[in-house]
Amino acid sequence: IVRLEETMQVRVENKPITLFRGAVVADALTAFCEATLKDVRRGKLLVTDGEGHPRSLSGELREGDVLKLQPAQEKVKR
Repeated sequence: IVRLEETMQVRVENKPITLFRGAVVADALTAFCEATLKDVRRGKLLVTDGEGHPRSLSGELREGDVLKLQPAQEKVKR
């Protein structure tokens, strides 16, 4: 049995995700969509917070955190 105080809620692309306290960004993406996590790991997508600051997959989450996804910018060849 999981107690309510042992969980927290975050949002990924406005979808509420319930996770265990101490979860990291990768855990939230796994709960959201495993294919999305794979795309982040492959460098196709970037994860940011609600204000657009980059978040790493190992970054710890807190109650109410918001995660957004955006396409990774391709490097310009010179």
